[in-house]
Amino acid sequence: MLRLRPRLLSTVFFTVVTTIALSSATPAFAQPLGSARAWSVTAGVDFPTVYIFRGIVQNYPVHDGDHTLTMTPHADVDVKLTDSGSVRAGASTWNSFNTGTSGSGGPLDSAYSVAQFTGRVSVALANGLTITPSFFINTSPNDGYDPIREIDVTVAHNGRYAPYAMVAFELSDSGQLDEGQKKGRYLEVGATPRWGRRRIVLSIPVKAGFSVGDYYELLGRDLTFTDHKFGFVEGGARLMVPLGSRFGAWSVVGGADVYVFGDATRAFNLGDKYRAVGTIGVAYRH
Repeated sequence: MLRLRPRLLSTVFFTVVTTIALSSATPAFAQPLGSARAWSVTAGVDFPTVYIFRGIVQNYPVHDGDHTLTMTPHADVDVKLTDSGSVRAGASTWNSFNTGTSGSGGPLDSAYSVAQFTGRVSVALANGLTITPSFFINTSPNDGYDPIREIDVTVAHNGRYAPYAMVAFELSDSGQLDEGQKKGRYLEVGATPRWGRRRIVLSIPVKAGFSVGDYYELLGRDLTFTDHKFGFVEGGARLMVPLGSRFGAWSVVGGADVYVFGDATRAFNLGDKYRAVGTIGVAYRH
């Protein structure tokens, strides 16, 4: 059962209120710098059946046959730095409150298990390309794991299919996703084709994750770590349906994904070769 202690309850309340406030407010810096809008805000909350990060399942039921509850509020602010909009800065936060082994049902007895923050600068290049260096920190408010800090670089193309490639560099030997021997380097490639009709948007996100150096390390029987290059491949579908003009820019979002795991992620995920994940949530854009 989800037990929210007073400190945790105040954190949940602050996160939800902040998300709504960001969605509704018009801050002083958010004035147009030119003909295009100078800023944008997106926010929302999702309820996935399970949280998987880069191919590794982050939470399990405490007992066989139990179900877990996961709530993931998130928000993002993007600001134009030049009149042309070719340079933008942004910040985002993503959080997980959940039952199960990593949350309120586990030994840590706290539902607030994940708090992620990203700060970024995006530069528009020719032919619809953008390059985005960013700093990413993945922390555990209930002390489930050491903070993971990264420098990430993403190259993406703005278009219907939205292909991208991202390389992540872990900055510390003590904060690693795989809890391996060495800080790792991660490569992710993917795309999100989209089709819209009468404001209803269907998207088909696909992506794959790979180690390009000590990212998916697995401890062998000889007590040495071996890096495995293939992490996972994921494919799914998302449907975004607007709630109507009187509700502002709120939408309902639902979808499903299927993950197929490599050797290392399969071992991390208790032998599962694949996993299906369903998601329902609400989103706001301003």
